[in-house]
Amino acid sequence: MTGVADPVGRQTADSSECPRTRPLNDLVLQPSGVFSLSHSAVPGRAYELQSTESLTAPAWQPLQAVRATGATVTFADTPSASAQRFYRVVLVP
Repeated sequence: MTGVADPVGRQTADSSECPRTRPLNDLVLQPSGVFSLSHSAVPGRAYELQSTESLTAPAWQPLQAVRATGATVTFADTPSASAQRFYRVVLVP
């Protein structure tokens, strides 16, 4: 099995299962501040949206998990009290 490593070196998936398209498909910011993002996905696989307020010493916090039913997964989040927030989508085993 040929794996694809995430940024910390964990094997996350067989490379044949990973979409070869641009991973972030859509990012929408609503007037209320709520945003949604759509990410490429493999049907049947589970994905989790995580956030952190700092990339210097990231403490990634899980926000939502979904199982893909099609070629994309969509997440939504509300504004945080922090001045900035970083996001990532991870493949859940």
